[in-house]
Amino acid sequence: MAFLGQSLRFLVIDLAGWKPACFPAPKPILLNLIPFVSLMVITEGMRMKTRVTRTAEGILILFAWHMILTELVYLLLDCQATTPMYEKLSVPLYLVSGTIPFILWMLFAPKQVASLFSRGRKKAK
Repeated sequence: MAFLGQSLRFLVIDLAGWKPACFPAPKPILLNLIPFVSLMVITEGMRMKTRVTRTAEGILILFAWHMILTELVYLLLDCQATTPMYEKLSVPLYLVSGTIPFILWMLFAPKQVASLFSRGRKKAK
């Protein structure tokens, strides 16, 4: 994991020419990868090829979202102190970030997710 963190730091901070002292600590990407990959692995009713393809696409989307989130937080954060704009927008950004794995799962496995919610209704009748 340390290697991944150092690689991301090099790609995002060093190549872009940003000051590392001003760079905020990004939200760990594993907090989004683990739930998404777990949900895709345990979802029933998908062919293996479809499952692997959609999981790979989701990982790429999560990686891109992580980079966008890091960039937004960097742009909102002033090097001297937190700005009012940072205080207003950082919490909603992180809250949305926490829901991204579940939103992707619902987009990549809509039939399976719908069947999970309709099972109880059929039994209740």
